Amino acid sequence: MDFMDKLLKTTDDTAKTINSFFKPTGMSSNSIDNQHVETSELGKNSVTTENQSKHSATDSTSSPSAFQLESLLNTFTKKIKSSDPEHTWLTGYCVRYDREWLLRFLIVDKYRVDAAFSRYQSYYITVCKLPKLTNIIEGDHEWFLQLSKHINETKVFAFYGFDAKNRAVLGLQCRNLDPKLITAIYGVVYDCLAFFEYFYSTFKQTRKNGIVWVVDTDGFNYEHFKLVAFNREFQKLHAKLWCGTVPLTISKVWVCNESKLINSAWTIFRQLLSKKLVDRVEMTGSKIESIINDLGGNSFAPDFIHGGLKQPEKDLDPNSLISHLLNALPKRK
Repeated sequence: MDFMDKLLKTTDDTAKTINSFFKPTGMSSNSIDNQHVETSELGKNSVTTENQSKHSATDSTSSPSAFQLESLLNTFTKKIKSSDPEHTWLTGYCVRYDREWLLRFLIVDKYRVDAAFSRYQSYYITVCKLPKLTNIIEGDHEWFLQLSKHINETKVFAFYGFDAKNRAVLGLQCRNLDPKLITAIYGVVYDCLAFFEYFYSTFKQTRKNGIVWVVDTDGFNYEHFKLVAFNREFQKLHAKLWCGTVPLTISKVWVCNESKLINSAWTIFRQLLSKKLVDRVEMTGSKIESIINDLGGNSFAPDFIHGGLKQPEKDLDPNSLISHLLNALPKRK
C-alpha cells in the first residue's frame, strides 16, 4: 500500500466535516459567511467605517493615504477584538492581529472594514473545521510533509515568478494530477494555505497585484472528471475558500487545451463561484497567444505551454513549509 492509499484511509470523516462549513455557525448578525459573494456589504451600524472606506478607496485602483491606512487598521483591529473571538466565534483558539496579516484582508476587500472582518471570520471558522488541525498545531507534520512532497514530485502545481504586470504566475498541469489528490481534500488545502502564507508574506507586491493562474487541462481524463464533478465536498470547500475566505486576489485564470470533459466540469463548478471570479476565467483552447500576450511575452509564460520559457521556482524546504503553515493557522489558547 503506497502513501496516498494510506492517506485516503484517514478521510472517512471529511464529508461530514466539510458539510458542516455550510451550516449556521452562530456568527453575529452582521457577519457574512457565503461562498457566492467575494465581498460583503457594510453593516448598517457601521456608518463611521463606511465613510472612512468611501474616502479611502472606492475602487480597485485607489489607495488610502498612510494616515488613512493606519486609521483603517486601527478600526479593523478594534472590531476584531471587540468581537472577542477567543471566547465567542472561535472558542479555544487565538487569532492573529499583526499589521501584515490584517493588511491582506483590507487590501483584498478594498479597505472596507466590515467586508474585511467578514472574510477574516470566515477564514478562521472554515480553517478550524478542517480535520487534523489539532494534529498539525501539536506537531504531527509527517503525513502533511509526505503529501506535499508528492504534490511537488508530480509538478502538478508550481510558482512561475511574476509577469510583466508584476502579478504572480501560478501553473497547474492536469496531465500531472494524481486523481487521489482530489480525494485528499483537506491535505491539499493545508498545502495551499502554507503556500499562500509564504507567498503573501514574502512578495509584498502580491497583495495588490494579485495572482494569475495558467491551467493546462491537457490530460484531464474521466477519472479526474468523476472526482471533480461528483465530489460535492471538493466543490463546496474550494468554492468557499477562494470566494470570500482566503485573503488573496485572483486577477485572471487562463485555461487552455480544454476538452468536453473540462467544459462539463466547469458548467457544474462555476455555479458555486462568485460572478467576479467566473468573469475572470477565460478558456482559449489551443490559442496560447492570448495567454502569452497577457503575461507580457514568452519569457513570462510557464514552460509547460507552447512557447513559454519561464521555469518553475524552487519548492519550499520542509521547515519553511511547516513554518508558513503554522502562521496561516490559529493557535491554541
